[in-house]
Amino acid sequence: MMANYTYAAEPRSSLFDDDARSDGGRGRLFATNGRDSDSSLPPRSSQFKPSSVTFQDDVECVCGAKQYVQRLQNEIRRKYRQYDQDVIRVRQRLDDLKKREKRLLESERELALREEEMKSYKAYLQDKQLSISQLQQQNEVTQRALLQRLDECSSLEEECRRRLGEYENSLGDMGKKEALLNETSRTLAARKEEIERLEHKLLLETERLKDIRDQCTAARDQVAQEAKQHRRRVEEELDHVEAQKRKVAEMESNLLDEKAAFEEYMRGKKREIDLRLKEITEANDTSESIANDLKKREEMLNQELQRLQSEREDIRAAREKIKAEWDKVDEALDEIRTAKSEIKGIKRACTKQKRMLEEELDSQSRQPNLSHHEPQFLFPHSSNSTGNYREIKQAEVELQNRAKHVEIAADEVRAKHLELTEYADQLKQRELALKEGEHKLEQMQETLENREKELEDLQEELLNSRSRSLQNEAQLQEYREQMALLAIERNSLEGQKAQFEKQKLAKEAELNATRQRLERKEQELDAKLAKYRDLKDSQQLESKIESMRSTRRRVSNKGNKAISIPT
Repeated sequence: MMANYTYAAEPRSSLFDDDARSDGGRGRLFATNGRDSDSSLPPRSSQFKPSSVTFQDDVECVCGAKQYVQRLQNEIRRKYRQYDQDVIRVRQRLDDLKKREKRLLESERELALREEEMKSYKAYLQDKQLSISQLQQQNEVTQRALLQRLDECSSLEEECRRRLGEYENSLGDMGKKEALLNETSRTLAARKEEIERLEHKLLLETERLKDIRDQCTAARDQVAQEAKQHRRRVEEELDHVEAQKRKVAEMESNLLDEKAAFEEYMRGKKREIDLRLKEITEANDTSESIANDLKKREEMLNQELQRLQSEREDIRAAREKIKAEWDKVDEALDEIRTAKSEIKGIKRACTKQKRMLEEELDSQSRQPNLSHHEPQFLFPHSSNSTGNYREIKQAEVELQNRAKHVEIAADEVRAKHLELTEYADQLKQRELALKEGEHKLEQMQETLENREKELEDLQEELLNSRSRSLQNEAQLQEYREQMALLAIERNSLEGQKAQFEKQKLAKEAELNATRQRLERKEQELDAKLAKYRDLKDSQQLESKIESMRSTRRRVSNKGNKAISIPT
């Protein structure tokens, strides 16, 4: 029978050896806490009083009840000691569980704080995303403005090229007109030379006529006077013509000087326009390169935004996973609480069993001087005690099972805690990556701002170039006006030349009229000379007169042919 009531203490000690090793130096603290918790229990002196049961040493027990009672008492003491140890260990485990619960609560608080921080960080990221979207919109607006400006620049370039073409065409027309003027000036010079030759011939002829008139003094006094008057008039007209020639030469020299100065000025303006066109082309090239850089930056920003969105989705998935894990942890905590409540119920049952055993032992100890003739009364008590021991044993087994379940749940909670810490580390890494991305985005924003400043500078340069082009256009307009004035002056000079030619024709007509009058006078002289044929030298005079007539006719014919200028 005693073999049935033996209690194996080794499994319980082996069960809690791992906890003692894992707890380390905390065992002493839990032991003190266990002793403090034992203060609620009654003292051991009241639990079991071996001295209260007295046996007479002189009395010899033949049936062995005394030895049996002693063995039972020793076994009960040993069981109580082991039970006290188990209670202390269970309390230590409960203290461990309480501390773990506190840690779990602290971790829950930390996670709640982390969730709040994540919410605030999410709001911050949303604000950043809004600011990035606004910056993108601003960039799109600036790009549209730049494209419009580039179109305007291209249109201005086309207008400048068109105007340059028109200016070159006008310069070509001016060159053609100048060539025509040169040709007309050459023709005028040739005609002037012909007029000078004719005048020289006229002078020669007048000298010859003087000789003839000297020979015909008596007959040609009146003709000489008229010729003198005619010469005076011709000389006056020739002086006037020479003055007009001088004026025309001076005007031509002034025109040539102005033309040379204008050509030099136009060459300088062409150089300036070429330089401006080069600057505009360089500005267009730089604006195109800046637009390409902006496109590349936009692509990089889009890639960064996609990467941030993917990271946000990963963070959301991680949060959902953490929530699920926390739900599992809450379930485990609920299971631990239920296990604790069950352990408390088992402890209450054990305390009740313990009290009942103590009461039985007290009742046995109060019985005075049991004799060896009453073994039949001890055995029923022993049967009750064995039943109680069985119940205690079952309770201990249940406690062991519950403790195992609690340890398993604690291990699961530890694993979940480690997983949560790993997820927290991953979230920290993601946060650092997001911060780096934000820093990169800020750097890109700074670069975009610098690019915008460069674009503004280029726009200012374009505006300056436009203002310069407008100034050049105004100068070109002035030059055109000057060219128009010069054309008007040329037209006026051409009109003056036409008037001079008309005057020349009028003078030539007057000369022809005077020649005709001279011829009429010569005819009259011939008629008068016919009266003197009976003179000796009438034949010689007639021959001379005929020769003079023939020469004069030839000269007059040549003069008429040379003077008849086609208009």
